Amino acid sequence: MVNIRTSRSWIEVDLDAITHNLDELSSLLNKNSSLMVVVKAEGYGHGLVEVAKHCQKMGIRAIELHNYRLIQTIVNREHARQLNESGHMINVHIKIDTGMHRLGFDLSDYESIKEIYDYQFIHIQGYFTHLCVCDSKRKVDQEYTQKQIAAF
Repeated sequence: MVNIRTSRSWIEVDLDAITHNLDELSSLLNKNSSLMVVVKAEGYGHGLVEVAKHCQKMGIRAIELHNYRLIQTIVNREHARQLNESGHMINVHIKIDTGMHRLGFDLSDYESIKEIYDYQFIHIQGYFTHLCVCDSKRKVDQEYTQKQIAAF
């Protein structure tokens, strides 16, 4: 937990503001439509569980990946474990971090990835990485992209 008295920066999640935003968005929907909320990457450190539970209290249903046969990205061992505990077969792609250093399994973390193959409710359908500077024309970026491809 960040100490706001000693830290130079912090973030506060305002659940009342989230309520207001969800109410406003919901008011724009057709009566036969429903709102889906995505809380990405642990809310970028802003409280995935707290925000998700708040949205559920407001009537936003948790998306049921298995019902819609969606493919979920897995970015770490804990995430895979939580999905497996759902008790529903979930199709996944595993994200490998080849150099962006934001999300994904470390290239050397073979053991965690091997473990996922043993999970009863996880069906691995593929792997991917993020080529973070692949659209750059700079020679140094093109070389970095080639290193990422080779690592992958």
